[in-house]
Amino acid sequence: MNQSIQILDGAVYAVDKKSLKIEAIFSGQLINCYINGADEETLLSIYASQQFDIEELLEKLIDDECFDSSGDIHLNAEQLI
Repeated sequence: MNQSIQILDGAVYAVDKKSLKIEAIFSGQLINCYINGADEETLLSIYASQQFDIEELLEKLIDDECFDSSGDIHLNAEQLI
């Protein structure tokens, strides 16, 4: 686990992006992480049942600098099922 990456508690559904939004802090910067590809209820259920696995995956993606052009991280629900 990379100590410079902190996944903040909780996740919220971002209606405008039709994605579950999880926030992380990496070297003092706020990183938005999004999970899409399913409806709100399904995304929240996936997060509730796999929270720690998702957080580990996000830490790896952040550590590997897999950011989009806006500096965000994206996952598809299919990657988690």
